[in-house]
Amino acid sequence: MVVSLPVLADEAAAAGTIDPMKQAIAQQIAGSTAEPIDVGSNGFLFQGTRADTSKLGASEISEVVFNQGRVLVNLEIDSAPGNPTPRDVILDLARKQADVIKAAMPS
Repeated sequence: MVVSLPVLADEAAAAGTIDPMKQAIAQQIAGSTAEPIDVGSNGFLFQGTRADTSKLGASEISEVVFNQGRVLVNLEIDSAPGNPTPRDVILDLARKQADVIKAAMPS
């Protein structure tokens, strides 16, 4: 699992990174489109197979990105081919991360 939590200057800056990330992730995950999710703000989920297997080999990828205030959240779980992370599992992790950020970060 890879978790990235950069804290940006403000919520607008965090929200401004969402579309570029969506485009970059779309190129890395074959057979998937961004699915809107109800986690944080501007949330989306990609699930599919690794597009470029030359360096890391074949794998399933589930990736969630959203902003929670001025924090940009990126959660990625890689798993064995044919064994994707269940959608409800990664969404549960994303919701828990959002709750922790809400409790820890000042408004």
